[in-house]
Amino acid sequence: MDENEIGLSTQSGKRLRTIVLLFLIAIAAILRLSLSLVNREANDNHYEVVKLILDGRSGLTMADCHECFHPKLFYYVCAAVVHSLGLVSESSRIVTGQLLNSVAGLMTLGLVLLTLNASQYSVKWRLWTFALIALNPRLIAINGQLSNDSFAILFATAAIFFTLRLLRAPSLWLCVGTQLVLTCALMTKGTTWVVAIAMLLIFFIRALVDESKQQSRLFVCLYIVTVLNGLISIQLAGYDFEHYDVYANMGRGQPLHVWEKTNVGRPGVQSIVDGYLTFRIVDLVRDPQITNEKAIEQLHRTSVWTQLYARANFAQFEQHPKSWLTTDPNVMVIARCSFVLGLLPLLFLLAGFARGSLRSLRAWRRWGVPGMPLQNDFASLFCLLICLGYVAFIIKFTADYRDFAAMKLIYMLPGVLPFALALLEGMQTVIERLKRFKFAERMVHCVLFCLVILHGVGIVALVKHLAER
Repeated sequence: MDENEIGLSTQSGKRLRTIVLLFLIAIAAILRLSLSLVNREANDNHYEVVKLILDGRSGLTMADCHECFHPKLFYYVCAAVVHSLGLVSESSRIVTGQLLNSVAGLMTLGLVLLTLNASQYSVKWRLWTFALIALNPRLIAINGQLSNDSFAILFATAAIFFTLRLLRAPSLWLCVGTQLVLTCALMTKGTTWVVAIAMLLIFFIRALVDESKQQSRLFVCLYIVTVLNGLISIQLAGYDFEHYDVYANMGRGQPLHVWEKTNVGRPGVQSIVDGYLTFRIVDLVRDPQITNEKAIEQLHRTSVWTQLYARANFAQFEQHPKSWLTTDPNVMVIARCSFVLGLLPLLFLLAGFARGSLRSLRAWRRWGVPGMPLQNDFASLFCLLICLGYVAFIIKFTADYRDFAAMKLIYMLPGVLPFALALLEGMQTVIERLKRFKFAERMVHCVLFCLVILHGVGIVALVKHLAER
C-alpha cells in the first residue's frame, strides 16, 4: 500500500494528515495537563528540594534531603516560578511544577515532530511514530509529575536536535545553541551525560575524518568547548557526587554471578542471565504489575528488559507512587492488551537498531575515501551512539544498584529522539520487507491504532483514578 492508496499524497490527504496531527497534539496536551492538575505525588520526593530553596537554603547535598544530590537547575526554575506567583500551599506548588513539566513535555514533542518530518521516510510511518511517542504512557506519566526528568528530557532532546543539524550543515549559531542547551541538560540531571559523551565522540570522529580542514578545525574546537562545558556545568549545577556514589552503588562489593542468584535490597538484578538475558512477556501478561516490597511476587520484576518494556506500555505498572496504585480489573485488561500489542513497535525498534548499526559499520569502512558523502553518516552514527549509550548505562546502573527501582525507563528517555528515529526506520524497513503480503500493512495499521487508543485510555483511567481520591 503506497501513500496514494491511502490518500496521503493528495491535497485532501494532506489536509487529513494535518487534522490527525493536530488531534494527536491536542490529545497529548490534554492528557498531560489533566494529569498535572490531579496528581500530587512523584516517584521520588523532588518537592522537598524546591521547598528548601524557597526557604532560602543553598549548597544543598544529600545530607539535606534524599533528592538533593541532583544538579539544581530544574529546582531553581520551579522555585522561581512558584515565588513569582506567590504560592504558599504545597498542593499549588506541586501542580505548578507539574504544569511546567507538561509544557516541557510538549516542547519535547515539538522537537521530535520537527526531526521526524525532516526525515526521508514515508509520511504515514512518521505519523505513527509521532503518535507512539506523543501518547507513550511513561512519557506522559513523567510529564505529569514534579521531578527533574521532564526538563532533562527536553534539554537533552534539544541538544540532540541541534547536533544533528550541526553535523549536516555546520554554523556558528548551531554551535552556540548546541552548547547552551547541553549546559542546561547537564545542570538538570546526570542521566543527560550519555548525550554529552556521544557528542564528544561524534565531534572527535568528525574532526578526525572530515575532508574539509576548516570543518575539521571547527569540530576540534567544539570537542574542546564541550569538555569545558561539562566541567563548568559540574561546578555550577550542585552535583553531590560523594553521597550519590553511595546511593547509586547499593550492590557494590556484592557478588553478581552469571547463573547463581544473589539478592541486594529489593531484587532487582539477581544474576547476569536472569537480569539481562530474559524477556518474560508471559509472566508480564499473567500479572501486569509489580509489588514494591522485598519479597519477589512477580518473576518479571528481576528482568531488566521486561521491566523497561512494561514501564513503557503501562503508566501504573510500578504501583508507585502509592496514590497511583490500582486493582481495577478493567485497567489490568488495558495493561495486558498493551503488553501484547506493544510487541510490534518493539520489533520495529530492534529492526531500526540493526539497520542503523549496519549502516554505521558500512560508513566506517568508507570514511577517508575522497568524494564520499559524510553528513548523514555522522548523524546516523550519533543517534546510534546515544541509543547504545543508554543501553550500556542502564546495564551498568542496574548492575551497580541492584534494587529493582533502578530499572527505570525514565533514565533512558533523554534519548527519546534517537529512539524515535530508530523506531521509524525499523517500521518502514519491516513493512517494505512484507510488501508481498497485502494484508500485512493493514494489520500493522490496525495494531498500532489499537495500541495508541489503549495508551490514551490508560492515562484517562489514571487521571480518573487520581481525581476520585
